[in-house]
Amino acid sequence: MQQRQFGSTHRRECDVQRCGNAIDQGQTVSLTASVTNDSKNAGVTWSVSGTSGSQGTLSGQSTTAVTYNAPATVTSAFTATVTATSITDTTKSASVQIKVNPLPAIASTPLPTAHAGTAYSATPGETGGTGPFLWTVTPTLLRD
Repeated sequence: MQQRQFGSTHRRECDVQRCGNAIDQGQTVSLTASVTNDSKNAGVTWSVSGTSGSQGTLSGQSTTAVTYNAPATVTSAFTATVTATSITDTTKSASVQIKVNPLPAIASTPLPTAHAGTAYSATPGETGGTGPFLWTVTPTLLRD
């Protein structure tokens, strides 16, 4: 689970350079908010909006925290916007945009026909998902 905090402090399982505000389908993000000069110490209300009819849901809502839940299935990337609005002064709000990606898939091209003694190579790639990705190669022996 990734955690984000409104304001200048970001507490997350991965740093901003590597993850930005992006997650994969089915993942969650914990968000917190505080309101300065809130005479009643009332906190915030939460809302979520999205694009193309997709937005995800909010759970565990309190006046200081919420969890954003990305949809379980996503066919194309979209951006959800979670907004915290001051209860005491509804003209004050803060929003964070979260890009939600479909799960990663390996994109490959067919390899040429193998011929003994002839080297060939292929470059794998990925579609979807939220990087960074780590690729590994497992050496194998080709048999006649």
